[in-house]
Amino acid sequence: MRKYLLDLMAERTENDSLYLGPLSELLPGAKFYNKRGTSAKPPIVGDMGILEYQGKAWIIVLSGRPDELVGSNYAGLESSITNFAAMLADLLR
Repeated sequence: MRKYLLDLMAERTENDSLYLGPLSELLPGAKFYNKRGTSAKPPIVGDMGILEYQGKAWIIVLSGRPDELVGSNYAGLESSITNFAAMLADLLR
C-alpha cells in the first residue's frame, strides 16, 4: 500500500509544477511526492507532499484561505506557497 500511494503521489499530473512543485527542480537529486489542490467552498489553496533529499525526509503541508479583510486572494496564496518552496530549497542546499 505504501508503494502504491507513493507511486500515485509521484505521478506527474497537470499543474504539478505549481506551488511546492519547484522543489524537485530547485534541489537536484531530490524526490518530491506531492499533490496540490484548491477548493471553492470553503475557498482553500494548498499543497502537501513528502520531500526526500540528501538522505533525509520531510512531510510538508501548506494551505491557506483567501481573506478579503486582509487583502489575500488565490493568486497571493499561490505565490506565497511557491515562495516558501524557494526559501526551503535555499535552506536545504
